[in-house]
Amino acid sequence: MTKVTTLNPPDLGLTTDPFISIPKKAELETITYNVSASAGFAPMTGIYTLELDDDGLLTGKSNDIINTVFAFESSGTMPSYDGKNNLYYAKQEKSNKVIVVDAEEFSAKKTIELDFKTPNVKPFDVASHFIAFTDVKDNELILLDVENKRFLINDTEGKYKGESKLPKNLKLRSKNYFNGLGYTLNRYYFVYIDSEGEFGTYHAYKVLD
Repeated sequence: MTKVTTLNPPDLGLTTDPFISIPKKAELETITYNVSASAGFAPMTGIYTLELDDDGLLTGKSNDIINTVFAFESSGTMPSYDGKNNLYYAKQEKSNKVIVVDAEEFSAKKTIELDFKTPNVKPFDVASHFIAFTDVKDNELILLDVENKRFLINDTEGKYKGESKLPKNLKLRSKNYFNGLGYTLNRYYFVYIDSEGEFGTYHAYKVLD
């Protein structure tokens, strides 16, 4: 694993989970907190598209796709997106379970139970709400192990495939269990480090070759 770069996070004024880039469309998709329950920030909860201009910048225009997706179950989940198969992967809080949700019907297709026994990890050791979808065959899912400073790699059946260690001196904090995480399909995993920079810094790691 290689640390690639650091980025200062922009202030977008949004209470949302990671953005999803929609292939062949000039828009982003964003999923708010509490999307699985009609509570919290309602009525401004759900899945929304954000329009981009020709330069890839936000225009300020948005449209709602759906307000509540009960299939995601865990209220804090930050789903990852599989664009080829039009699926979401929703990590469940304090659990080894990941619910696979159809992005058209918004229904649960199956539940993956991650192998926590082989890497000797507990549900409270890892990121509670986010698992990255990589689109790399047999290494599709990456989960941050905050307690042991490493990435855990699984396939879509939940089988443990290996680990990638983070620097021992990296200062992860309690918020890394809950937010400040993201993944791009050019294989960069982003981890927010609040102790660096005026407003914190995102580290980008290339976990898979």
